[in-house]
Amino acid sequence: MAVFSHACPYCHLDVAFQVLHERIDPQHNGLWLTCSCPKCYGGVIAKVRGDFPNRSTGSVPGDIRVIPSFVLDSFAPEAPPIEAPDHLPVSVLSAYFEAMHNLDSRHWNSAGMMFRRAIDLATKVLLPESKGDLYKRIDQLATTNDLTPSMQKWAHHIRLEGNAAAHDLEEITEADAQGLQAFTELFLTYQFTLPAMLAAHYSET
Repeated sequence: MAVFSHACPYCHLDVAFQVLHERIDPQHNGLWLTCSCPKCYGGVIAKVRGDFPNRSTGSVPGDIRVIPSFVLDSFAPEAPPIEAPDHLPVSVLSAYFEAMHNLDSRHWNSAGMMFRRAIDLATKVLLPESKGDLYKRIDQLATTNDLTPSMQKWAHHIRLEGNAAAHDLEEITEADAQGLQAFTELFLTYQFTLPAMLAAHYSET
């Protein structure tokens, strides 16, 4: 069976889609393909062109992308873009994107570890002179009123859950990972997005 390598818009993994059905597009010298993800079984439709033997993928032993002059004209559905709070430092944004990618891929432990890393990097940006660990930086932010008591409590929660994801035998659950994402987004919005929005507003007045 011919396969077609592409990122799955449902499980967000790089997979070899199985080509289930094809139809010739005589007007544009291509093929319409109906494919299935081998991981989550989600269905996609792709329009491709190339030097296919007998104008078919049936005789291709493996990935059809190796065909000479292969062109992907369209692919549907596309995966929705991953969103993040605005005005994040580059290092924090990178960690948050990796956490979200793991969350979308249902890798709960990896997501938990990367959400913790996003908080860790954020506190380092906020307290560049601090020599303490994440525990001490969270408490220091609370001492200077940069964190409310409830946010301080949640920051410690994500610190502990991130550690658990990395070291404990018991894996964190989907609900745990979703909760970590919600707080991390709130924390980053409070610490970076809102201050930048206020600064932009006052600079215009």
